[in-house]
Formats: sequence, structure tokens, C-alpha cells
Amino acid sequence: MLRTHELFAAESGRESAEGRQLRALMQAGKIVPGATTLGLVARAVRASAGPHVLCDFPRAAAQLSQLEGAVGRLACVLEMWAGAAAPDRASEAFVGKLREAGRAVVARAEAEGAAEAERACLAAGLHPS
Repeated sequence: MLRTHELFAAESGRESAEGRQLRALMQAGKIVPGATTLGLVARAVRASAGPHVLCDFPRAAAQLSQLEGAVGRLACVLEMWAGAAAPDRASEAFVGKLREAGRAVVARAEAEGAAEAERACLAAGLHPS
């Protein structure tokens, strides 16, 4: 499973220009720019054999389009949320459009942690990397 917060943490620990930028943003409590997130996710996908399960990204159609431009077409989207928190309207609309196009696996699972999220992915026929 590729989780954006883990990618941020790993890169912010490096002494690269991007690592220093991420570290400064995170320490200031600022949002990581979409282009930076896209670059980190794309590099992580290209760095290992799939299939991959991406958590927290993409969150919008534009991000999906940009990611697919960088790594190729994604097979599907698995909709999940943690605990009692339901997805917001924008997420619902995004997943709804993918569902209509036959590109979303709708396996709504209340995942309390990484192990439960991975079990939900496996139950939906996806194999976390």
C-alpha cells in the first residue's frame, strides 16, 4: 500500500531539495502542493512492481488524469473510509463518475487501520503491494 503521508515522511527525511521543502512545509503545518504529491506517488509506483493500492490519492478527476499521464491507466478505485467518518460530497461525486465508467470497485469498508484496509482490498480482488 502506498500512503501519501508515508511518502511525505520518507522524502522529508532525505537531504534533497524536495526533502527540505517537504520538511519545511510539514513543520509549518502547510498543505503539500499537488504537483509534489503527484511526483512522489508517480515515483513510488514506477519504483516497484504492481499492482499498487494508493491511499489518499488521487482525490479528484484532475489528479487521476495527471497520475495516469505519469504512470499509465489505473485499474480501479476502491472506496473506503475510516471509522464512522463518511466520505465528503466531492469524493462521492468523483467515485460516482468512476463507478459509472466501470472503473471503481465499490467495497465500502469501515477500515480502522492498515490491516483492515488491506483485508478490504483483498476482499475486493485487489492485492496491496
